[in-house]
Amino acid sequence: MKKVISASLFAAAAMFAVGSVSAQTIDLRADIPFAFHAGKNALPAGQYTVKQVNGMSGVSHYVLRDQGTGNAVLVLPNSRVMDPKHAYKPAQMVFLCRERCVLSQIWGGGSDVGIRFRQDLTPREKEAKQVAILLTSGSAQ
Repeated sequence: MKKVISASLFAAAAMFAVGSVSAQTIDLRADIPFAFHAGKNALPAGQYTVKQVNGMSGVSHYVLRDQGTGNAVLVLPNSRVMDPKHAYKPAQMVFLCRERCVLSQIWGGGSDVGIRFRQDLTPREKEAKQVAILLTSGSAQ
């Protein structure tokens, strides 16, 4: 009986440790000089902390926090996108801008895998130009 309880406690501790490791957070900063939309949220220009949270289920989400107001929004990715050209670029947020700017993608520095966000775009906005904003390490607190 002691062996069963010990084995169960060990397994529970191991699962907790693995869950803690996989629930990692990555903090980046962006100075965004224009108002933009992220998902259904309209956000003002400003300095933002971009936090990627990798949940224990393997699903990532992003929290954008306006450093001026402290307001934060949750943005869920739509899909991953691969582009070998991004493997040599710094971390960046990509916006589609025409009548308004809409968050389109986030790329980690030195990686060819990025995250694409769902956009509710008008037909004209689908022809919008891309604007990249560099992300820097750390959070402004």
